[in-house]
Amino acid sequence: MDNRGALWYNPDNRFLGGLYMDKQTRKDLIDDLIYLRKDAGFVPWRLEAATVFNEIVGGQERDFDTLKLRLNSAINTLDLGDAEALRVAYGLLPDYAYLETLKTRREIYGERIGKKYDSLADRENAAIRELALALLNARYTTSPLPAEAPAMHNAALQERVEILTVVRDRLWLETRNYFRLIPLIEGAEYLEISSSIPAIITGTNEEVVVKTVTMPNGKIHRFHYKEPLKRGQPVELFYTMNPDVDKDDTYEYALLEECRAFHEPTFSFRVEVVFLGVKPAYAWSYKQLPFFSRPGIPKEGQAIDVSDTSIATAEFSDLYGGLFSGIAWRWD
Repeated sequence: MDNRGALWYNPDNRFLGGLYMDKQTRKDLIDDLIYLRKDAGFVPWRLEAATVFNEIVGGQERDFDTLKLRLNSAINTLDLGDAEALRVAYGLLPDYAYLETLKTRREIYGERIGKKYDSLADRENAAIRELALALLNARYTTSPLPAEAPAMHNAALQERVEILTVVRDRLWLETRNYFRLIPLIEGAEYLEISSSIPAIITGTNEEVVVKTVTMPNGKIHRFHYKEPLKRGQPVELFYTMNPDVDKDDTYEYALLEECRAFHEPTFSFRVEVVFLGVKPAYAWSYKQLPFFSRPGIPKEGQAIDVSDTSIATAEFSDLYGGLFSGIAWRWD
């Protein structure tokens, strides 16, 4: 159980930020989310009546742009297909933003993905129940912090993470990494990234010196900057990883996935895999899976078509909790 900033005292009640979260509150929030889906969708002039939504999602900030950002962020915690269906329903996607009725948005979207109207409605309703839990638990990246909550313990926020991996004839060849982070503590001397891969690190920033510590189960790479990092001031890090063939023989086995575990809150993540020579039979993306559950079973909306290309790409938003997201594939 995660008890940061929250007091749980039975499964049906929660105290958060001065609000008493009980079954009725959840029901009222779901009712607000259903109301905000109707007619023109999530637009400023319909928000006033959604009092519980405003209180939980808005906190002390009630401007429309903030509420829209937080709603989008909470939707990002859902399954990819459910998230898209809700963005259509609320009119949050550009192609659907100016359609005046929910009926029209559903009909156009249903025709595009080959789903019937009633099937979409059922999917939205189930997704809204999950969305309400995400909002009540405040487990999305841009959630408002209650006044009573302690400061988050994370050392940094990750605005952007990008990795590009090259696979040649089924074997790992190289991975290029890029991070843009916002330190949350003042005066940190280095960034630390742990890895179970005994790789060689090259190509770092000019102002960075990397020091690697070998551990029983992997390596810790510490990237030391010339000046201590400043709280709130974004910093970039990039480096390349290549196989250390003299120290590990696992590089002789076919690679089956590329992923990262996100222990720090991360706004956006892009993973790209380039296949040289042999291409996989099929590939798919997965999001927020525990270590032993990855790479999961491909679901609707997760397939990546590599039939006419040698590159597989996936984009993710709002990652956290030490869970894994990435791309997996199967060879013939």
